[in-house]
Amino acid sequence: MEKFIEILQTLKHSVLFKPNEVMLDAEITIAHDTNPKCILDRDYVIHLQGIIDRVFLDDGNYIPIELKTGPWKDYKLTSMRKEMAFYKLLIENADQKSIDAAGIDRDIPISHWGWYYPQSNYIHIEKQKKASMNAVMRGITKMIKAYEMEEFPAKYYYKTCAYCSFLDICEDAQQESWL
Repeated sequence: MEKFIEILQTLKHSVLFKPNEVMLDAEITIAHDTNPKCILDRDYVIHLQGIIDRVFLDDGNYIPIELKTGPWKDYKLTSMRKEMAFYKLLIENADQKSIDAAGIDRDIPISHWGWYYPQSNYIHIEKQKKASMNAVMRGITKMIKAYEMEEFPAKYYYKTCAYCSFLDICEDAQQESWL
């Protein structure tokens, strides 16, 4: 792993960090009891899609790496782990056409994941975390439950709500205190 980090650090400013253009597509089944605190009415098959910036091979294992813009902040750790867990889920369940296009071998496991913030010169690589995988599955289950109940609570945030395409039809956004 140390050798891999050294290689990554020497490559971080090179053209090898050009984004990968391979879109992965996958379907997964979310069982009704995936999240014991949020039981669904039935099982669901959902479609996942995404582009993983880089996947490195190190000691017989894959290490997906996400390349980010902006500066690294410690508060981003949890969301980065969830994003990487989503990518692991995507790789493990991608359709064969996507896998072939990406040059991925299904027999090679994902042992670690990481991210790189060039603006902060910050590289982080860690063992993949089962807790992050579980958090992604719980999050997906909660979104499906909101769909089932037709309850989508609004959460106003001044930096994003002003640019939301639903601002004019969002009942919560029309409250005087938000305007």
